[in-house]
Amino acid sequence: MGEKVEQQKSIKALHAGGKDDLGNTIIQVLASGSEFAIYEIDHPDISERLRVTIDGRTDEREHELAERYNKVNQKYLEAIGLLYRSANLGVMKTRVAHVLATVLSSDKDDGNREFDELIHKINDEYQQVTVNRIFYLLPTLLSTAMISFEAFYLAWSDQRGAPLWPVTCVLLGSCLGGSLSIFSGLKKFKFEEYSKSALYLMFGMERVLLACIAGVVAYALVHSDIINLNKLSLKNEWNVIIVSIVAGFSESLIPSVIEKISKNITEKKPE
Repeated sequence: MGEKVEQQKSIKALHAGGKDDLGNTIIQVLASGSEFAIYEIDHPDISERLRVTIDGRTDEREHELAERYNKVNQKYLEAIGLLYRSANLGVMKTRVAHVLATVLSSDKDDGNREFDELIHKINDEYQQVTVNRIFYLLPTLLSTAMISFEAFYLAWSDQRGAPLWPVTCVLLGSCLGGSLSIFSGLKKFKFEEYSKSALYLMFGMERVLLACIAGVVAYALVHSDIINLNKLSLKNEWNVIIVSIVAGFSESLIPSVIEKISKNITEKKPE
């Protein structure tokens, strides 16, 4: 049986920025051989982005490659179905493509084992990222819950006039603002960067501590009239909580305010 004339052209025609036979835009070719290509298309669903084209030199050879692909097809689909879990999507897409390319290029019948190892690695990564995320959120969840319980107890026992009440309001607002900041920035935080979850626990504690310090400093600045908020009175506990929330939410607000106050003091000429 002679070689197919258009075989080489069909594989070489697949390149970044081009179109495949179905009209999909090709983002990149992840792996290829003289008789096959594994590439990524522009598609909103991650599990639908990887495509495979097989074009053997002869019909017999193409049938052989198709048989190899069919043997690992189930595991291959399982692997690409888990890509959304991977913390490092780019690397995992390339690994999936190269494992499949190895299967198509080799006569060895160990493709399913290689895909099993890859699937196991993706699941392990996802589990580690989830644990890291929980450890990161733990300090803000616990601190907010504890301060909320204390505020509820003081209000319920009619101790709003006690010296501890304004401190509780400041800490509650700071924790709420810090929690809002932490949760709003979760998508930008890299939970795969470190393998030790204890580090993320420390990061979370650092964020909570910074929010509480910012809230206390903001309360002191407003209470001492260094910062004038017009008609906002700190005698109302809700105003105290709001000021603390704003301070706890913005990490740069209070440092920038202090820097401006310090600059005004140093530049002020004596009378």
